[in-house]
Amino acid sequence: MNRPWIIVALYFVLQGCVTSKPPLEQSSDHRVVREGVAVQLSIAPLGGRPRFRQGESAEVRFRVTSVDTGAPVSGLNPVAWLDRPGAAGAPIQCRSKIESFLGGSLRARPEQDLNGFHVVTLNRDGTLTVLDPLLGFGGSKLFAIVVLGGEGADWALTRDQQTIFVSIPTQNEVVVVDTSSWKVTARLPVGRKPVRLALQPDNAYLWISNEGDDTLSVIETTSRREVVRIPAGRAPHRIVFDRDSHFAFVSNGLDGTLSVIDVPRLAETKRLETGASPVGLAYSSLSGAVYAAHADGTIVVVDAREHSVRSRIDTLAGASALAFSREGRWGFLANANHDLVFIIDASTGAVMHRLGVGKKPDQIAFTAAFAYVRASGSEEMTMIRLATLKKDEEPDITKFPAGQVAPEWATGGPSLPASIVSAPEPNAVIVSNPADRVIYYYVEGMAAPMGSFQNYRREAAGVLVVDRSLREIEPGVYSASVRLPRGGRFDVPLLIDAPRIAHCFGVALDVEPATGSREDKVAFRVEPLFDTVNVSVGRPLPIRLRLTDRTTGRPLTDVRDLQVLVFSPGTFQNRQTARPLADGVYEVSVVPPHPAALYVFLACPSRGLTYHDLPHWTLQATESTDGKVEEAKLNAKK
Repeated sequence: MNRPWIIVALYFVLQGCVTSKPPLEQSSDHRVVREGVAVQLSIAPLGGRPRFRQGESAEVRFRVTSVDTGAPVSGLNPVAWLDRPGAAGAPIQCRSKIESFLGGSLRARPEQDLNGFHVVTLNRDGTLTVLDPLLGFGGSKLFAIVVLGGEGADWALTRDQQTIFVSIPTQNEVVVVDTSSWKVTARLPVGRKPVRLALQPDNAYLWISNEGDDTLSVIETTSRREVVRIPAGRAPHRIVFDRDSHFAFVSNGLDGTLSVIDVPRLAETKRLETGASPVGLAYSSLSGAVYAAHADGTIVVVDAREHSVRSRIDTLAGASALAFSREGRWGFLANANHDLVFIIDASTGAVMHRLGVGKKPDQIAFTAAFAYVRASGSEEMTMIRLATLKKDEEPDITKFPAGQVAPEWATGGPSLPASIVSAPEPNAVIVSNPADRVIYYYVEGMAAPMGSFQNYRREAAGVLVVDRSLREIEPGVYSASVRLPRGGRFDVPLLIDAPRIAHCFGVALDVEPATGSREDKVAFRVEPLFDTVNVSVGRPLPIRLRLTDRTTGRPLTDVRDLQVLVFSPGTFQNRQTARPLADGVYEVSVVPPHPAALYVFLACPSRGLTYHDLPHWTLQATESTDGKVEEAKLNAKK
């Protein structure tokens, strides 16, 4: 599933088209001119902060303009990284660095990747699986596993893609996951049995439905502080917002009402009678209205500004889900009793189409061109082309297989999070099938998914994409956010396929250290000397690591108490002291007893470093398909 720009970029690199100035001898304005275009690099703190701070987000921008006219150059596919500089700069070193990053080796990972994306699943066993699909199909895609401390019910991803919030009903808390380190960084106590989560469009507040005490917790996303707890009607609740984040609308399931909450005041201003058993709540920016769908098939349309019932739309009993297309024009109401989808035109308030889909439709998602309808009773996904939704004409409908069995066969039952999400590439989606525990990648126009990868025997309640890639935020401006590890000098390698530009910028970032940060304690770097995360069951696995001084770059040969912990939660654990080999290389050997995800953690007591202070890795132990156990592909450079 490699992206098209990865293939093109790698071709240019291997053809030797990369040239560069020495990476640490750039002009102060970080500008390069090649092939008739000028590229200007800038890095600035996010959120209007005056200075960079360790662990916080910064924005990396490339502004690309024509040298002759000064006009912005749009439609490019740049790739870039943020990394520590190498030795004395030379064009060949920039080419080698870009080539190694494109190759995806564990031994050549940059400090920050501005191109890739991760597929994340929320699993029934209380974990998040983090997958790296850009490594290609066929091998292990497991990047990390996050242990939440309880089964998650719902989740929300912040707009800067740096934080995932997960509700844990059994613990009465919301877990905060950092998507740079893939670690739990905070646990926020809220009301009893938190279930649904909703982020405002402006991302200022996170709203949590506490179904155990019928309240709404409102969390300020920057401080991670609960600012208020608002009484609501009887659960279950659904939460949507208007376009300006000025009002929150909350359905109260057992009461059959809709609460209108003034966000600046954080107080309820009105409560409307809508009907029993709401099954869906959605906002249309086109009509400026909130649509409350009920199990009896009635949709109540509420004016989002006047806070009054505007109209009612009648369909059939058995409604199960409601969603609107991106521009707010088309509303899709799934009906699980009749295996139908009703399509509402928000501009007229009328039902335009009634279409047959798979058995028991229960989820709806959109790309720019299509609506996707998942049916829990069928392994097929239904696609409806939005451009063909015209009066008195049959829309274009196609289907493709998204699994081996129907989702309803999953052991965990129905879930809140989406199982269909848009991929970072245009006109593509990622579908998680909880029953066969596989994730599928589908590109529009294909008869079947382009590929699939395993969720490592875990049942996914939902899937989302954390996108790290550079995006064109305005004509000629390409931006991505990074979480700054620490200050100092960095290389910023940039590659553009057309026009052909490859260049390693050099930058110096004055980053304020975080109090008690890990980097203050760790004086050496750890390099894993293995090329794959796929290892075999029943055979000795040598785990080799190289330690180098963070300041001088020289190998460390005198570490006598490097502790290596290899474990699989609840099933396997192995602790050893690594033995030194040569040139700063240390080794332990373990035998994976069974197929499982293995976690490798390090500690060094003599330097005051615990397992939380040093890097860690995830390996996947698997059985070979031909009955033979293959050696792990290891590279112990000395």
